[in-house]
Amino acid sequence: MPSPESIAIELRPDLADLAILAERVEAFGERHGLAASLVSTMNLALEEAVTNIIDYGFDDGDAPVIKVGLSCEEWCLTALIEDNGRPFNPLQTALAATDVPLEERQIGGLGITLIRKLMDDVQYRRNGSKNVLVLRKRA
Repeated sequence: MPSPESIAIELRPDLADLAILAERVEAFGERHGLAASLVSTMNLALEEAVTNIIDYGFDDGDAPVIKVGLSCEEWCLTALIEDNGRPFNPLQTALAATDVPLEERQIGGLGITLIRKLMDDVQYRRNGSKNVLVLRKRA
């Protein structure tokens, strides 16, 4: 069970649930007196990560489960995203070449690049049949 300093959210594999996630993150930020810019940055990173999971993480016939945990400890906002989709380590993906003209860029990878640039720490592990992505942003 989550402590008062943390929340747990289970999402459907539906982009409409991103609004629910954003509202819960904002409420968490307000409850803990976090800066709006910190909450906004975390919300953007979570939206990118969860969108990728929904769009690319599951095969037809899967029973998708996506869970997001949020905690705040010692000047650090941490999100833990867990899903039972195909194994995917975003840290093994090359950063998108954002200095190359748009028409010369390869398709994909911008969301992962954004997450890695926005967050102070990004970790990935495969835990049994689950992907676990940890995002940390210092206040």
